[in-house]
Amino acid sequence: MEKHHIEIAEEKFAKKRDITVCTVVNSGVIYQGGFYSDCYLETYEGFATYCVEVDGWLNLFTPDGRFATSFKIDRALGVKGYKKALNRLMK
Repeated sequence: MEKHHIEIAEEKFAKKRDITVCTVVNSGVIYQGGFYSDCYLETYEGFATYCVEVDGWLNLFTPDGRFATSFKIDRALGVKGYKKALNRLMK
């Protein structure tokens, strides 16, 4: 039986493998040019957090190491969200 992408991400995180460190901005992270927002990260504004990509899914962890959420990486939506977040920051 194949493992779920979240389970694989949690295993990688536990072994400290394939982790990207991102900063929480506007309750989300910028990852490879895409902006991925999540309400679980809103209290961590400005903190570094962890991202693990598995099979086209971006899995976000809180700065204290708990799994927060995962997103299907969609480059078109990610770029649109990134530009929207960037415009908010520039105001």
